[in-house]
Amino acid sequence: MDGTRFDSILYMLRPLTIIENLFGKFRYRKVGGNIDVLNRGMKFYAFFIVCLSVTSFGIIFLNDVLHQTLSGFSKIVDVVDEVASLMVVIRHIVSTAVFLHYTKNNVHIIKLIAHIDDNLNISKNKKFYRDSRRLIQIEISIFIIIYTLLAIYNLNAKYTLPNEILLTIIDFECHLEVLAFCIFIKTMKDRLIIVNKILEHVIFTKNRRHTLNIPTKNLRNQNVLYAGYTINDSSIIRTLGITYDLIGEACDEINKVFKFHIFKALFTTFVYIIITIWTSIYYIRTLGTFNSLLRIVLMCLFDIMSVGIMSYTCEVLLLKRNSTKILVNELIMNYDLTRQMRLQAKAFMELIEVWPLQIYAYDMFAIDIKLMLKFISVSTTYLIVIIQVSHFF
Repeated sequence: MDGTRFDSILYMLRPLTIIENLFGKFRYRKVGGNIDVLNRGMKFYAFFIVCLSVTSFGIIFLNDVLHQTLSGFSKIVDVVDEVASLMVVIRHIVSTAVFLHYTKNNVHIIKLIAHIDDNLNISKNKKFYRDSRRLIQIEISIFIIIYTLLAIYNLNAKYTLPNEILLTIIDFECHLEVLAFCIFIKTMKDRLIIVNKILEHVIFTKNRRHTLNIPTKNLRNQNVLYAGYTINDSSIIRTLGITYDLIGEACDEINKVFKFHIFKALFTTFVYIIITIWTSIYYIRTLGTFNSLLRIVLMCLFDIMSVGIMSYTCEVLLLKRNSTKILVNELIMNYDLTRQMRLQAKAFMELIEVWPLQIYAYDMFAIDIKLMLKFISVSTTYLIVIIQVSHFF
């Protein structure tokens, strides 16, 4: 594959990869314009960053714990804070190990995006990549601003300032992976939108016996102007089917790379919800730990927001996939089309059934908008259980 085909994609993803590189996470290694898996130097740098951060946190954390003289309810609340802090560090270690394990998959994802863009004839459309990069920059900026405001408030916690800053940086990296997942899913969603736009123009075009010329001015979506698309009518459906197959394969690779991060986000959010409920009950009884309770509530809300955005992003992808299915079915049911095009449309429909574009966390939890309702249901159940159990303490 020509290495220059990756330049626009890497340019689009650079705002994300620059921040990830600071934490020792490299998704690819650029070799003469091409991309390849990581070398030993990159992996060693990632290992060094993890060891440095974890060792520094451990030393400061143990020093803070040994010099604390707490009793009663304050001690219970601080133990909960310490458990939450250790969870952040542990998931940081495991997250980095999992990230390095899937380095080949990260490279494959970028190559699949390049194939998809070639099929959709947008590889040379610089404006499309600039606009996509601008949206990624906006998303990252909003994420940093919200997290910074939350971190500033949390710096008033009981630990020393160096430990709080280090813990904030580690936690920031963990949440960054959720944002990266949403960015990659959105990238697939944008390509699927183009597929749907072309299908709409195929359906709109009445003359099926001649070369199908789709005017450039008609290929507009979200103020993005795509390159003109000229394809012989005997192969346009097959080309779009192949493109959808690549999108399905790319989504499957994204699922493999991020399934641990998805599960980690769900598990952490669930634990924070339980801790928040438990702390709230004891706060109502003692009326003396408002600051600790408010900090845990803010952390819980931020994690719930992360899961909500993740669920919404996957739900939008599923909606676009359903739109693709409707459009292809319309082609199948159009008996004015040539037999060859209808057969290609039927093959396209089989690909849609093969690739449902559903994201799972280790095949246990489907990531869609229904996930938030399940969280609310489970949280309500545990709220009742904790209220009943709290009477024994």
